Amino acid sequence: MRPVMRHIAGLPLIAAAAFAALAPVAVRAQDALTVELRPVPRSEQVWVGGKAPAGRPVELRLVAAFSKDLPDTLVRRVTVTPGADGSYAVVMPIAPAFARGTVLTVVASAADGTTRTSNELVVAAPRATDLPLDKNT
Repeated sequence: MRPVMRHIAGLPLIAAAAFAALAPVAVRAQDALTVELRPVPRSEQVWVGGKAPAGRPVELRLVAAFSKDLPDTLVRRVTVTPGADGSYAVVMPIAPAFARGTVLTVVASAADGTTRTSNELVVAAPRATDLPLDKNT
């Protein structure tokens, strides 16, 4: 009976270790990863920028969702290295995904895979003031 008691007595320790492994991991402010996504006026491009740990590469994936009936499409993938202040920025062409109503999602992932974040933007119709006009008419 004693061997059974030893296993049962150790059970709470095993259960506590298992629950500790499931607990959320705190992210330090200097390790935080952020991403912003903005359209570039009068072009078929988006500006992607944010903050990440200085000097650590960040993979940016631009994904387009054209319709609920079609699978999401990878438009661009780039790797950037934040500067000394931890900021990064890149302009990404979206020409293959330039259609009204397309949902663009940028996913930023730390190179080591520890952190990941995303942001999205719906591609809108160009404004009339953004269209080139013929000045001769």
